[in-house]
Amino acid sequence: MSQLLRFGAEDVPDHLDDAVVFADGLVTQVQALRSRTSAAAEAVERTEKALEMRSEALAAAEKALQGWTSDWTDATASTWLGQQDRPVTPSEIAPVLAALQDLEKLLQRKSDLDHRIDGMRRDQAAFRTAVDTIAERLGIDAPEPLPAFMEIKARLSGLRENHALLKRLAGESDDKQAERRIVAEEKPE
Repeated sequence: MSQLLRFGAEDVPDHLDDAVVFADGLVTQVQALRSRTSAAAEAVERTEKALEMRSEALAAAEKALQGWTSDWTDATASTWLGQQDRPVTPSEIAPVLAALQDLEKLLQRKSDLDHRIDGMRRDQAAFRTAVDTIAERLGIDAPEPLPAFMEIKARLSGLRENHALLKRLAGESDDKQAERRIVAEEKPE
């Protein structure tokens, strides 16, 4: 019993049977304490390994960030971004990049419209040349192509009407001549 007291056990029973039960309880407590201590030691070991892995990952990320920041600074140094009082961050430049993408689309649209306008100008010049050539042959004196075109169109319409009238009259004349031949053939001589 004196040894139990020496290990810090208090309220040690005086009788042997009670002391055995008491000692069994202490053994159980010591085993549980060892088990918890072992589990805690394993948890500490796992946590230290996880901390070490995270520390390595943090160091690698910081190194990558330093490299990227250096690359960003080098890339922007020769542009207007490098002329700022302080380095411009990507999050600050993101709206500008979006605007530049919109500007690119607008410039493409402008280029397409310029191409179409150039085509219209070429068509207009070709129209003027064709109208001027026809107007000159027909003796039409007009300073602008539109009045000359309207005069050409009116004359062409008149010619078509005259052609249709001539065709109709020729058909009627052919019919009359055919009737005269029939009548002439039917006359007794």
